[in-house]
Amino acid sequence: VQDWFYQQFRGLLSLNFSYATELSESELSQKKFGDCLDRFNDHLEQQKLHKFSRLFAAGCSAVMPLDASAYEENGVCKLCQLEAAQTSASAAFAQHNHGKTLDICPQCQSLIDNIGTKLPTSDYLVLTKTAEEKVALPLFGNLQLHFVKKLTPQHKAAGVVEIINLKQRGAFSYHAVAGHLPMITEKDIVQWSHNGQITQHDDNYLYKDDPVEVGKPKTFQLLAESAYAISEYNDQPRGKALLGAFKADVDNLGFIFSIGLGKRTSISRFTCMSRMLNHFFAGHLVERIERDYPDVYLVFAGGDDLFLLGPWTTVVKFAAVIGAEFRRYVGNHPNITLSAGLSVVKPLLPMHSMVDDAESLLEKSKQHSEDSADGKTKTHKNAVTLFGETTDWNTYSQLLEQGDFYLKLLAEEKVTTGLIGRLLKYSRMNKSFENGNIRSGVYLSHMTYDFTRNLKIEDQVEHDKFVQVKQQGNLKHIEQPVTYALYRWRSDR
Repeated sequence: VQDWFYQQFRGLLSLNFSYATELSESELSQKKFGDCLDRFNDHLEQQKLHKFSRLFAAGCSAVMPLDASAYEENGVCKLCQLEAAQTSASAAFAQHNHGKTLDICPQCQSLIDNIGTKLPTSDYLVLTKTAEEKVALPLFGNLQLHFVKKLTPQHKAAGVVEIINLKQRGAFSYHAVAGHLPMITEKDIVQWSHNGQITQHDDNYLYKDDPVEVGKPKTFQLLAESAYAISEYNDQPRGKALLGAFKADVDNLGFIFSIGLGKRTSISRFTCMSRMLNHFFAGHLVERIERDYPDVYLVFAGGDDLFLLGPWTTVVKFAAVIGAEFRRYVGNHPNITLSAGLSVVKPLLPMHSMVDDAESLLEKSKQHSEDSADGKTKTHKNAVTLFGETTDWNTYSQLLEQGDFYLKLLAEEKVTTGLIGRLLKYSRMNKSFENGNIRSGVYLSHMTYDFTRNLKIEDQVEHDKFVQVKQQGNLKHIEQPVTYALYRWRSDR
């Protein structure tokens, strides 16, 4: 088996990468896999800096010709922001979306009709080599892709190339492909009706004139609406209807693969580590979402990263679960860590903007640093950013508990939103004072006076817990729990 792997590796080098011929036959025959892989990756990185080199060598242009006249009638597609919108595609979109109008291109309309509306309700993908006219999606050559809810004897007849089970693994070897789409359930209908978020017209339920039907995917707006309910504190829904966009990936993955195994690098260890990381994101987390967080929309997950959307209250809590689960999964290894960015956005924000926001926060987490015992600042990564505050995962979980504590006090009317909000002012004055602004040093006396005058918590334990914020360092990350509590309590309905 090992000899076969080396033959495949040798074939890969000679397939399209002519620059890899520097790897001698003796190195491959001696099975110095680590050295070969390092040199292969070095050459690969060099080629990334020479994009379009083959086009230029063939005398072709790397710039595709553009017919600007196609954009004059309907402008650019509102979905992909690339192709020209066409009237026929926009009319087909309106027909299948209850009269909603949107200028889109034929490519996006084809993806919606052939994949987007069928994939969420399908349990199997069937690849066939047939000449049928009515197929779900034609691929290259004679391959046809069928989206199937239930297998029949016809699907197992001649011409079937492969049947892919999307829902269940079965008892066979399985490469996990992550995917979870929140669907409307009977429980959702009951809850939304109780909250007054949907109305009934004849035999149909409507959300802002849009039909709501059991078994259909939830829109971004419906996911955001799920952030309203605070049943543990108040029977009436409160809070803000926002989405949480969460993006995370493993820190220093290149170093983990290149030097993490040391001199023990081999194909089997290399492959095992890659598949185990993929299993966490594409397997373990998907099972956890389906079981405990069904309103989380898994956009992609696999390899070493993931991106998901959902009600911001759910995603904020689930982020802490992901951090804890990953640490447990890698056995609390200090050099295998995860960083993440969590953006709270409006549901009508374009997807690319959501991704950009989460990506920028992820990059901020990658720059997370702390002062070591020798007084030097070192970049540690292994952090998460929410509401502009970057913290390690343990601190993040503690700040969420602090936010829930403030929310409880607000719900029980033991503090006012004004008092909670002024903690942000004191926090910013504290940071200004630490940066050398002497005038901002009055924040402590102002905060003490404010608490004495306006704090009316009779329970001594809760009172002492609240006033601990005055202690040195406790205002450093107060923006996260305060914003969390206010967003959950203040209603935009």
